[in-house]
Amino acid sequence: MSEIKVQASGNTVSAKNQVNVDSHTSYFGDPSSSLRILVVGNSITRHGPKPDIGWFWDWGMAATCEENDFVHQLVSKLQKANISFYMMVRHASEWEIGMSEGKQDLSDFAKCQEFGADIIVYRLSENVAYEVPQETYYAAMKEFINYLNKKGGKVIFTTSFWKKKEDEMTRKLAKEMGEPLIELGDLGEDASMMAFGKFEHPGVAQHPNDKGMATIAERVFETIESLCRK
Repeated sequence: MSEIKVQASGNTVSAKNQVNVDSHTSYFGDPSSSLRILVVGNSITRHGPKPDIGWFWDWGMAATCEENDFVHQLVSKLQKANISFYMMVRHASEWEIGMSEGKQDLSDFAKCQEFGADIIVYRLSENVAYEVPQETYYAAMKEFINYLNKKGGKVIFTTSFWKKKEDEMTRKLAKEMGEPLIELGDLGEDASMMAFGKFEHPGVAQHPNDKGMATIAERVFETIESLCRK
């Protein structure tokens, strides 16, 4: 393993306007399936074109193609495992921005609540402002999850790809709720998991490459599969 030190603050990709507001939601799978999965994420999940930083595509940032980002690899793994599902993917960096500024507006996520997820994958925290107190983040995260999880499904928490102080609160909430937690911070310390040398913009280059995306997808898939076996 190639070890490097990467600070979350080194991710200089703005959390604002990562996707077009009219297309922040994607769907995969069979709408008639009894298993509904909601993924809420940020640029690692999906980022629209932003030519000024050398990103010209509309999928998980730093993946070489759409099918190699973590969402599409997760979808492929579920299909290969013959797990019937209907998945809603909601880009939610605006929630990270809003809660950081003390302006959390959950009504923007009403359709996520209405989706009635059996499993929610919480793939956020990278864009939470450094100065936000941990207790503030914890309370906002808990409120957000409770809003999304009206059906009372299972919640899969993940820590940040780049180790952050918010990870402590994510672990705390997962433990309090008795929900599974996926650690991802080790990936952000491994240069082989990031797109260094592929992009000039350092923030883009610090995002997971195809290998990093595949590893995230594998860890999430294993947890979903485990829940489906119960």
